[in-house]
Amino acid sequence: MVDYYEMGKRVRLRRMENHMTQEQLSELCEVSNNHISSIEKGTHHPSLNLMKNIPDKSIDMILC
Repeated sequence: MVDYYEMGKRVRLRRMENHMTQEQLSELCEVSNNHISSIEKGTHHPSLNLMKNIPDKSIDMILC
């Protein structure tokens, strides 16, 4: 079972490691700032399409 709350925390960590705001990441991923916020809170589930746009990402680190 996927823990979306923990996944959201890892998305936030990766965003912050890249010195990005939620707004910058939302523009890069072509989604709303609110959607990024909801993903980071674990209330929305990120798509793989969105995940591939996270800079300097390690999908394994985010998903596991």
